[in-house]
Order: sequence, then structure tokens, then C-alpha cells
Amino acid sequence: MARVFSAKEYANGSNPYLGSSEVIMSVLIFSDVHLGSFVCQRNKVIELLQTKGENVDEIVIAGDLFDSINCRLSSKDWKILKLLSKLSTYKPVIWVRGNHDEPHPEIIASLLGLTLVNEYTFQSGDKTFFVIHGHVYDNFITNNKLATRIGDNIYFFLQYIDRSGFLARFAKYNSKTFLRCVDKVKSLCLQHHTDCDYIITGHTHHPMMENKFLNCGSFTEHPCTYILVDNGNPVLESV
Repeated sequence: MARVFSAKEYANGSNPYLGSSEVIMSVLIFSDVHLGSFVCQRNKVIELLQTKGENVDEIVIAGDLFDSINCRLSSKDWKILKLLSKLSTYKPVIWVRGNHDEPHPEIIASLLGLTLVNEYTFQSGDKTFFVIHGHVYDNFITNNKLATRIGDNIYFFLQYIDRSGFLARFAKYNSKTFLRCVDKVKSLCLQHHTDCDYIITGHTHHPMMENKFLNCGSFTEHPCTYILVDNGNPVLESV
């Protein structure tokens, strides 16, 4: 059995889409889609929403749905947003705010019918899951905004010129700054969120399942990864 107990209208534990606070629940969690960027794997996102998205009880976007809300969107970007909006008419679609989801994501969320939150908690089976994007624990992007933007652009450029993803992965996994970021986000999440069974994050684009700490990965790299939770059991999968 599962029970949703946070995020605005779900804060009292009820699920208005399903008519009960106690329901069998499967949850799809994915992050870092970066709509508007040239490295977004749009066909993979569409495939995920049309297959897994249709068959779960709830969808959680763990941050960075957009590369920037001011960026120009393609026709497939709009198709993804329309799919999310359609899904939100008959199941909860929760959007956890990421550092790229600026400015004013609340306007977009309202138009699409998504529930925008800074963090989200749900219960599936006898397990409690806490979802946060993770950027609040990455001091580097806060203290080094210009360097972060330059690094992002170099990383996306490597993905663009080498669609296999080898160059980008090589650069990332040989970057001490990146490796420190992954470790720091993980350690601070575990330190600050002890009252749950699992912590699910995005942000680092580094898919991970290590004990209670999980990371969705992203939809800008190969493979594109996501997390499925069914009756308290999380699984990291790819599309």
C-alpha cells in the first residue's frame, strides 16, 4: 500500500485523482531533461511518458525539466509538455524545482497542471521516499556561477560533437570538481535527511543506487535513466 503525504494539495495524505489516501502506488521518477537544450534526448522522453508514464499512478520530475525557462523550445519540447499536461489530468505529476528551472516556473506549472515543489515525500509499501533535486547541496554552482556556466557549455558541446557520449563521459569522470560534487551532494543529503528510507536526487546526471541514496541520472546522456518505485521497491532503469 502507498500513501502520498506532501506537496500542496497532497499534504494531508489524500490523492484526489485516485479518491483515497491508501492506494497501491507505482511511481515514475526522472530528472534533468533540459528541454530547450540541443542535448535533450527528446524521443527518449516521449517514449518514457507514453509507456511507463501511462502505466504508473504518479510521476515525479526531480528537477531541471528545462535548461532555462527563457530558452526557445522545439516542436518536440512542446509535445513533451503537452504529454505531461495530459497526464496531469488523471494522475499527480509533481515537479521538484531544479536550478535550471528559472525564472518563474510556477507560471509554467500552473499552465500545465503540474504541482511545483522544492522537495517531495511519498510512501510506497512500507518505505518512505524523499525527493530533492540536489543543487542546494552543491556549493560550487552557488559560489562559482560563471565557471559553472562555462563548464556546462563545454560539457554540452562535447555531447553535441560526439553523440556517442564518450568524450563527455570521459571529461566528466576525470573531473575532480564533478567527482567532488557527486560525493558532496550524496553525503549532505544523507546527513540532512535521516527520517526516510530512500533519498532520490537529480542534478549530477550521475545515475546511482547506493544503499538509501539514489540518483535518477538524466535525459541528456546515453543511456537515459530513470527510477521506478513499485510497492516500496526502487529500480534504476534505462530507455
